[in-house]
Amino acid sequence: MIVGSHNPGSPASKNKVHFLNLLFAFSFLLVELRLSTKTCDLDFLINAITNGSRQRIGKRVTKNIGSASFQKKAEETARQVCLIQNTSRPKLNSPAIIVFAGDHGFAGEELKLSQEPTRKAAAALINGAASLNLFAQKKGIGIKVVDAGVNHRFFPSPTLIDAKIRMGSKNFLKGPAMNLQECRMAMEMAASIVDDFHSEGVNVLGFSEIGVGNEVSAALIMHQLTRLPVEECLAEFFYHDDSRSVFHMLDRAKAVNPVERNDPMQVLAAFGGYEIAMMTGGMLRAAELRTVILVDGFVSSVALLVASSLYPEILDYCIFTHLSHEKGHAALLEYLGGRPLLSSQIFSSEGAGAALAIGILQTVVELIPGNGG
Repeated sequence: MIVGSHNPGSPASKNKVHFLNLLFAFSFLLVELRLSTKTCDLDFLINAITNGSRQRIGKRVTKNIGSASFQKKAEETARQVCLIQNTSRPKLNSPAIIVFAGDHGFAGEELKLSQEPTRKAAAALINGAASLNLFAQKKGIGIKVVDAGVNHRFFPSPTLIDAKIRMGSKNFLKGPAMNLQECRMAMEMAASIVDDFHSEGVNVLGFSEIGVGNEVSAALIMHQLTRLPVEECLAEFFYHDDSRSVFHMLDRAKAVNPVERNDPMQVLAAFGGYEIAMMTGGMLRAAELRTVILVDGFVSSVALLVASSLYPEILDYCIFTHLSHEKGHAALLEYLGGRPLLSSQIFSSEGAGAALAIGILQTVVELIPGNGG
């Protein structure tokens, strides 16, 4: 998610402030995790944390949190990871974050937003110049950028996966953002990318994104699939200044694309972007491979909404990294039945929430008996 000229203040400085705030949040381990009720294939229920471990955990928790609260949250987190991996001694192997980048036709043509921030943000990650790169290097987290449809040609790099379908999605005020064939192609390409990570031993994957205006596409998808009012789905800064024109644009988009709201693929193709479609396909494949899925922010959560509309069981494999600033994110998490690991808001995550979540998971898993706890 990149908001372009609608982002008040300096995006770079604001993102750094939010990133530092989250580092402090990580120190206090503010974990609020959805506990899956899915039964495990094991012949016994997993009791991940013993009484002895509880005592050791309690000593590490500050008075601000309260040991009882943290113990419960740690147990829930550990239990979900155990269930995903079908073992009482889970391991987080080679954790990685995939940042999918794509541009949107309507953003430049209708909102008059420059698409340059998409290129710059992606290039910073590719070149190792972003704050996320430094943090990930310290924590042993792999970072890959997937060019799903950026309106730019990047030079080849070991940190770049070129999966470009087009130089950005089409303007959904003139027709579907992509056709169904392109949508399926994007999902299949992402599934193949996840296969490659799995073959390298990765069993924890963060899904994040970059794309000017993609929160508008995400809001439209959310509105269509959840039937919540569009004003509850759209980021506030997009309609405070000129709400009538923005809502009129969204009404026109729906009129131009009269899709069946019960068909997630039609909705995704009509209003989505290639990066959203790829996250949807990648998450579905990751769940099939029993990968811990870290859902990083609002747009990524909308990709999961599409995936869960197709296969509801995917939610058992997902951990929501944080609550972002977008107005619709809290409503969407409530709709999906999820609670974020971090309650600190991030204006533009671009992988930061997933990186911090991996740090939390590493700490929690280490406390499981037999894993060093």
